[in-house]
Amino acid sequence: MNVPALNILPSDQRRFGRYRMLCKLASGGMATLYLARFASGERFEKHVAIKRIHEHLIEDAEFLQMFIDEAQLAARISHPNVAQVIEFGADPAPFIAMEFVDGESLTALIRRAQPPHPVCARIVAQAAAGLHAAHELRNNTGEPLGVVHRDVSPHNILISYEGVVKVVDFGVARARGNLHTTTAGTVKGKFAYMSPEQARMEMVDRRSDIFALGIVLYEITTRYRLFKAPNEAATVSKVLHADIVPPSVLVPHYPPTLERIVLKALNRDPSERYESAEEMQGALEAFVMEQGSPLLPSAIGQLMRSVFSDRIAEKRALLQRAEGMTDISQEVDIGSMPSLTMGGATVSVAKFEAARRQRRRQRLIGAAIGLLVLVGVGGLGAYLFDVLAGEPSNVSAPAPKLRPDPLPPTKVRVTIGASPTSARIVVDGKEVSNPYSGSFQPRAARLAVSVSAEGYATKRLEVSLAEVGTFKHTLALEKLPADTSVAGKGSDSGEHKATDAKQRKKKTKKTKKTRRPKKRESDLFGDPYEG
Repeated sequence: MNVPALNILPSDQRRFGRYRMLCKLASGGMATLYLARFASGERFEKHVAIKRIHEHLIEDAEFLQMFIDEAQLAARISHPNVAQVIEFGADPAPFIAMEFVDGESLTALIRRAQPPHPVCARIVAQAAAGLHAAHELRNNTGEPLGVVHRDVSPHNILISYEGVVKVVDFGVARARGNLHTTTAGTVKGKFAYMSPEQARMEMVDRRSDIFALGIVLYEITTRYRLFKAPNEAATVSKVLHADIVPPSVLVPHYPPTLERIVLKALNRDPSERYESAEEMQGALEAFVMEQGSPLLPSAIGQLMRSVFSDRIAEKRALLQRAEGMTDISQEVDIGSMPSLTMGGATVSVAKFEAARRQRRRQRLIGAAIGLLVLVGVGGLGAYLFDVLAGEPSNVSAPAPKLRPDPLPPTKVRVTIGASPTSARIVVDGKEVSNPYSGSFQPRAARLAVSVSAEGYATKRLEVSLAEVGTFKHTLALEKLPADTSVAGKGSDSGEHKATDAKQRKKKTKKTKKTRRPKKRESDLFGDPYEG
């Protein structure tokens, strides 16, 4: 199965403020996504998705501010094609509660099926509508926020089993007024879905997202990875310089109207692309009408339910088991958890700092009480307790200072992910988690990274630590051939290879004008897919 496995959480990991965690949905370099249930009294309950920041990143002001910016931005967007934010909270850990989309990612769909071109156009048209809503956001005084998603890809386009498309994950989005800013020399987003201007680390606008949406449309209608290459440098080079093969060269009878839409979105000159995602949406809807297909999401929903019938049954069975393990009588009262409602409230790092200081103070108080019991020194114990609890003391102590606004980052932050998920990541000779995230002081030496998995070819990478910033590396291992033992044995083998090479060369010369580009295994959505 090419979709993430769902695992029921142990009972001791389920309570999360007013929510009951049911199972883990996904995990990335910044946060983990859970399916949870919210209940109020006996008559109201709702399933939500909880995005919870990783514990080791809570102390990282830069990541924390990115998380806050994502919540604030997504909460402003109200559109049926964008996953809605329900709540933003700071305790027991920073989290975002959002609409649970009961469906699959576009990546999962393309791995399992080849939707007809009109259905692909409908899906991308809905995604374009959601992006346009984000692009059009304004602040309270009516000024445009200039939102750019910067991470449009099949992974971040979800499709419900009813056929409704939702754009998700505004974690690296740019908007005027964000407290977190991208460090110079840092590229954010997936390299294979970047616009040329984003890859060059230039200022981007909404047309950058249109280019990314063009890549998505190209790939799901041709099943060919447009810019994906063996490593990040080669991928960026393809984004900047590689010729874009017209879809009709890859797919016989590719609709000319759809090809014009794809190539217009993929123009390397932003001024030649669609001016807005809404304009691209209109072109796609016109194409669908031209094909004689209705614009209702029911056709997409029908396809989803057919392709994922086993997945739907699996989810329902798991949900029933998870619900059966949940003790409703132990639900936390609504007022018991401090939360930051997203309405007009301003959410800042300071509020998270207050909650974090409170937790740290409670731990220190506990340690001081333990010291009293073990040592029995009354005067010292009373002084410690007074200071830690915040009560006046005869001994003057400096008042705790509020943490200042986040300073510009001074470290090199590296995140590394690898597929398959069973892959082992080794950094400078030490095995680490998958995905891995670490911080380093800038230095000339490079990190030596190797990724391996049984049945796959090992990949190695050297990561530069020369520049401050956050750098993301994703490595997809390639499966080894079923039988490699024959290769290279005997002198006859070498002679045959030379002869075969000459024959292939002659054949290529004869058919060069009409031959379509050969699809590598990594180009096909049917193979392991990594954005």
